[in-house]
Amino acid sequence: YYEMLRSWDWIYGKTPSFSHKLDHRFSWGMVELHLSTERGHMREVKVFSDCLDPDFLDEIPLHLSERPYT
Repeated sequence: YYEMLRSWDWIYGKTPSFSHKLDHRFSWGMVELHLSTERGHMREVKVFSDCLDPDFLDEIPLHLSERPYT
């Protein structure tokens, strides 16, 4: 029973849909992630930033979408 309750499937996989906002200030600018999850997986990922060269930030949603939320 303990193993079942500590598993990823129980903790995240059976949760209702939810959204989560994360932000962090780096030396080169602020980054804010908006995550929409469903059944423990990130379905929609949006990135906002005030950095002057944000091109690399466009890659983040490509790498996070559809991955398990941990």
